[in-house]
Amino acid sequence: PDGTGEILDELSKHDEKLSIIHRKEKLGIGSAHKEGIFWAYDRSYNILITMDSDYSHSPDDIVLFLENSEEFDVIVGTRFARRDGMGDLSIIRQLLSMTAHFMTKYLLRVPYDCTNGFRLYNLDNIPRSLFQEVKSHSYSFFFESLFIIHNRNLKIHEVAIKLGGRFYGDSNMALSDQ
Repeated sequence: PDGTGEILDELSKHDEKLSIIHRKEKLGIGSAHKEGIFWAYDRSYNILITMDSDYSHSPDDIVLFLENSEEFDVIVGTRFARRDGMGDLSIIRQLLSMTAHFMTKYLLRVPYDCTNGFRLYNLDNIPRSLFQEVKSHSYSFFFESLFIIHNRNLKIHEVAIKLGGRFYGDSNMALSDQ
């Protein structure tokens, strides 16, 4: 609804590699990620990278993910490995992220940054059915999917990233996702 779809439609007229999925309504960020993941499986993609396109995730970091893509099943960008990894997030957003990270690390026993959607999935090594098990359609998709991946003993790796400044929109994380 913010006009992004129309901009992408125009760009796709000049770049045949660009594909756009239009959804009739907002169904949650987790639902959007699942739809994109299944779209990639349907087209036999080997590797899928998910990221925010509001410049909070830097496209320059993609090379960090690709460098390790053959060794790992999932690579997660983490802002907790760098002193400046939180960028210029407000103190409230930092506290929410640190609380969520603490809870997933110590309560769910998932030692990775589950709060971040900047990920590389090596689809050749991850069964499609794994993502069908994820029930969440909201921001908690990121927690639930990494929990399932971790508990299936798939190889997960983190790369240190720094969040950039968000240009558009607001966070998709609600208190109910914590």
